[in-house]
Amino acid sequence: MKSKKIIAYGFIAILLILAACEEEKKKVSTKEYLGPVMAIDNLNITYSDSGYVRVKVSSAKQLSMENQDIVYPKAVFVNFIDKLGVEYSSLRSDSANYSKAQNLYTFKGNVFFFNRQAQQSMETNENAKETFSRLMNEIKVC
Repeated sequence: MKSKKIIAYGFIAILLILAACEEEKKKVSTKEYLGPVMAIDNLNITYSDSGYVRVKVSSAKQLSMENQDIVYPKAVFVNFIDKLGVEYSSLRSDSANYSKAQNLYTFKGNVFFFNRQAQQSMETNENAKETFSRLMNEIKVC
């Protein structure tokens, strides 16, 4: 009986030793994904305030990043609308992006802005490579 116990304890000890001798697993190096987490085609967004449509944005593509930045790689059209539903300003650009950290829209490429009320316009050309920044934050919404 004593020899059976010794054999059983010996067998358990051998199993524990063998289980502890596993090979170390290789660490796999991974690259962090920095691309978009969401892509939207044929985007049409309507922003409203107090029941009135204030801004309409449309673009062929929108890419949302993990840090909540937004990239518009194709043409962007923005229409500003007053409380009567009349469009008073419009903006068109070849591309744009939004920085969540700075709360800032940046329009790039050929940018054209037209204020219908004042009959004034601003534009850039692609050769000048100018960028309109802070435009969305500076426009007074009627």
